[in-house]
Amino acid sequence: MKNLFLPIKQVTFIALSVLFIHACNNPKQNGFFGQTFELDKAVPIDQVIAEMGDKDELEVIVSGKINKVCKHKGCWITLETASGESVYINVVDEAFSLPESVLNKNAKAIGKAFSINAQKAAEIEAGSDEDELDWITNISVEATGIWVE
Repeated sequence: MKNLFLPIKQVTFIALSVLFIHACNNPKQNGFFGQTFELDKAVPIDQVIAEMGDKDELEVIVSGKINKVCKHKGCWITLETASGESVYINVVDEAFSLPESVLNKNAKAIGKAFSINAQKAAEIEAGSDEDELDWITNISVEATGIWVE
C-alpha cells in the first residue's frame, strides 16, 4: 500500500506543476483587470467625448474597441472612436497590466476622463512647453479598472 501512495503523490505533484506552468505562460486574456464595476453602465467613447462639453473632468464608464496596447508594460490602451480617432486609456499608477492579446477586442473602462485643456494644463504644470503639446488631440481616461470581452 505504501508503494501505491508514493506514485499518487508524484502524479499529483506533476499535474499541479503542469497546471501552474501553463497558467504562468498564458496570461489572462479577458475579464476584469483592476477594479470591477457594473458593465451595463458603460457608454460608448463617442458619447463620453460629447458629454465632456466644457467640463475638465468627468467620472465615466466607457466602452469601445481596443486599437492599441502598450507593448512595454501593458499599462495603457487606446479605444477607437466612430471617426477612427483614438482615446488614450491609462492604467492609474500601473496598478495592473493588460496583455497584447487584448488588441482588437471590445473593452469597458471605469475611471476619470480629462478634457484636452485639463491635460494640457497638467503637462504645462509638469514642465512641458506649451508649444509642444499638439499631440494632445482628444480626451483621455485614467482607468482604475478595465473589462475585456
